[in-house]
Amino acid sequence: MLLIAFLLGSSYFIFLKESCNGNCKNGFGSKIYWDGEKYIGQWKNGEANGYGVLVAKDQKILYSGKWEEGKQISKENNTFQPVPKETQ
Repeated sequence: MLLIAFLLGSSYFIFLKESCNGNCKNGFGSKIYWDGEKYIGQWKNGEANGYGVLVAKDQKILYSGKWEEGKQISKENNTFQPVPKETQ
């Protein structure tokens, strides 16, 4: 019985594992977290550090700006202007 509980617990842990693409230790990379959120940007000592973007599972940008030691520091002010229609 204990073995079954251990195996089920191990399987559950595998599904919650985070994945990294690039250099998520010191450099530039992207990491998908267990909840589906994704951080794309600079890393230092395994933490988000520098400029980066946090994207929700539904692809909405949650935060874009500067990070230090895994914490959001400043938010970029990205204002997009609509493309004007051509007139004839």
